[in-house]
Formats: sequence, C-alpha cells, structure tokens
Amino acid sequence: MNIYISEIINKIKKFSNKLESNSKLKDKFWVLVDDLKSSKTVYIFRNENQLLISNNGKVKKVHWDYLGNDSILIESNDSSFFYRLGFLDENFLILNIDGTENYLTLMNEAFIIKEIQTLKNVFDFLQKEYIEDISTDESKNEKNDWTIKEYSTKHGLIKIHCLNPKRYFIGDKVFVNNQIAEDGSYDLDWYSKINVKDGIIAEI
Repeated sequence: MNIYISEIINKIKKFSNKLESNSKLKDKFWVLVDDLKSSKTVYIFRNENQLLISNNGKVKKVHWDYLGNDSILIESNDSSFFYRLGFLDENFLILNIDGTENYLTLMNEAFIIKEIQTLKNVFDFLQKEYIEDISTDESKNEKNDWTIKEYSTKHGLIKIHCLNPKRYFIGDKVFVNNQIAEDGSYDLDWYSKINVKDGIIAEI
C-alpha cells in the first residue's frame, strides 16, 4: 500500500499547496484516515504552535513547528516526528515521516463523504481528481486548446488558462486585462483567492 501511496503522491505533488503560509493547515479538523474503524482521531493545528490530537474525545496537547522547506516537527513529551509534506489541498493533508514510506493521511472533516472510508479510497479519489482528468486533457492542450475561466474583479478582468476544464489548479497561467499577471494575491470572488508568481498560480 505504501508503494501505491508514494506513486500517487509523486504524480500529484505539483498540484499541492505549500506549508509556508499555514493558512490551509490551521484551525481545521483533520481526521486521520486509516483502515482501523475502532477509533476516531482528529488533528487540530492551532496558533502559537499548539496541536490538539483528539482520540475518541480524549485530547492530547502537543507542539508543532514549521521548519521551512515544506517540513514540520511534531513533538510531545515522549516522542518527536519529523514530517515532510506529501500533499495539501482544501480537503487532504498528507505528511510523510522523513526517511520512510510511512504517511500520515488526514482529511478535512468538513469534506468527509461516505465513499471515502479507507486509505485506498483516499488515493483512488486523488488519482481520479488530479491525474485521470489531467491526463485526459493534456493531449487536447498540446494544441493550446485551453479552457479559459474569466473573473471580473477589482483587479480587472482575470483570465485563467486551465489545463483541466473543471477548475483551475496550481501551475495554470493567469492574465489580468490580457497581460501576464504580476506576482501577488488576487481575489476572484468573495470566497476564492489565488496567489500568483511568475504568471502562474502558485497557491490556491
């Protein structure tokens, strides 16, 4: 299973958000996904580097630190673990214990759906969401047949050249008033924002 997970992570990593801002990480209820049904474990990353880990309602307070280079340290009185980011989006946080093929797979509690009950369900979902749709559209876009999504904003008319016809991803090209977008943060509407660097989406 770990080999399958590593293969999927390597393929979708380019679509991952970064840990730098921590905004996608903090103050969400991240539910541990494993193949054990006997318990529910929830991770809550809070300000001042406090991490709450609830196991069936019994809470343990530990310490976490962002170390740079998409890595974090989680330490308690009896153990410390160094993790590197595997993948992060709005719904999934996957951390790799450094030097191993072991992963901590967490799902945003607000997103939980009945179809995702096991680790295999998670990575089957991610493969379908990020890999299968993208590979289907890559041949189409060799002819520059992009899906263009337009947003009228306070910054002007924003156009995103999307590889995937369903939505934009990290790596898609961004134009403002028909000019390559400058580096910065852009509000697309009242709930969606993108960060742009070198004319492409760097963070969602």
